[in-house]
Amino acid sequence: MLSPFKTKGTSTIFAVKKLANNTVKPILEEAILKEPDSKPKKNLFTIIRWAEDHPIDTSIAPDNLLWGRLHKGHKSLSMSNTKTVDSSLWFDSFASILTDLENSSLSSDLPPHLAKKLKENHAWFVETASLFKKPNAKSREALNSAEIKIGYHEIPVKPELKDKALRISSYLCLDEVQSYILVERSLERDDLAVDFMVEDYLHVVLLQYYIERQCLLKCTRRILMHACKSHHA
Repeated sequence: MLSPFKTKGTSTIFAVKKLANNTVKPILEEAILKEPDSKPKKNLFTIIRWAEDHPIDTSIAPDNLLWGRLHKGHKSLSMSNTKTVDSSLWFDSFASILTDLENSSLSSDLPPHLAKKLKENHAWFVETASLFKKPNAKSREALNSAEIKIGYHEIPVKPELKDKALRISSYLCLDEVQSYILVERSLERDDLAVDFMVEDYLHVVLLQYYIERQCLLKCTRRILMHACKSHHA
């Protein structure tokens, strides 16, 4: 098999060999299985196979320019399996925020970390439960990726939670990504195994959803109480 490179020298082979063995190979092979018709990925796959079949002189340093190009290809490959959705779909645990609010004195300023958290969730305290969205195709498609990016939050998609999130979405008429967040958080909070009974997880997650909605409203009320107290102080 001929070299797939136009450049010459064993430094080139060294770079490709290193890339094949250490960095891209596992991700690339998985991507090819998922998208076998992707031409760029097939080309990289050919490079890796060729590099594996050729001996190298490890005393020669890799070509930095070529390595940079290949690393860039690896980066774009891993990014291709990340789906970005609307940042407004993210929500923090309002039950946790409410606990912090109730532990804060109405007669004093809020702790900096809590003030920061309230600022980050400002839209939720204005729009309240209306920011829990209905199911949509883009969110459903995002669950087929390896990772979901929501604003500056990045969530790895666990296959064992995906089906549960889709089922919860249909029960609650809730956005699929928000359903995934809810499922993952509920299971972590209650320390439940992934393979527990269907009835158990449905009960836990549905209950947690309504707790979050209730805590969101209570948070808004507590914020207003704090604002009024500060105004009259």
